[in-house]
Amino acid sequence: MIRIINRLDSVDVPNTVNSGIGGIGFTLIELLVVIAIIGILSSIAMVNLNVARDKAQEATVLSSLSNIVTAIGLCFDDGKNLTHGGNPLYICEDAEPQPGAALCGGDPNVGVWPILPDGWLYNETCNSDVTSGSFYFSVTGPRSCMITCDNTRGCAKEIGYGCLN
Repeated sequence: MIRIINRLDSVDVPNTVNSGIGGIGFTLIELLVVIAIIGILSSIAMVNLNVARDKAQEATVLSSLSNIVTAIGLCFDDGKNLTHGGNPLYICEDAEPQPGAALCGGDPNVGVWPILPDGWLYNETCNSDVTSGSFYFSVTGPRSCMITCDNTRGCAKEIGYGCLN
């Protein structure tokens, strides 16, 4: 027997184009929600990456300056005099340290003032006293973070000056 199918008879064909609740694809709203969530998470991650970059930069500056303090300490002789060839010299003469300039009265073999990353500057004055072996200098960076160095405590971030913990 041959059965004739009328065009008006319904045939159950799965709907693969429109998704709906039980469908296969995603609706436009679902896609937009996922994109919004990804955008929010990526912005949070970028903020955290910026903070990590700033912390790493602070650590680099602190390490460079600590090395300078060690080099300056090597310039002093046992009598706490800063000497090179028997002549008393200076670390800095109440002036701004110049990045790349030699330490210890111009002896480049001892060390040079480090070149700081972008956004970091030496403060205007560097004070030293060759007879007592004392010195003090500081740098300022982003968010007004200040790192000070002296002969008694070395280098340290100043609390409350915008440095990251």
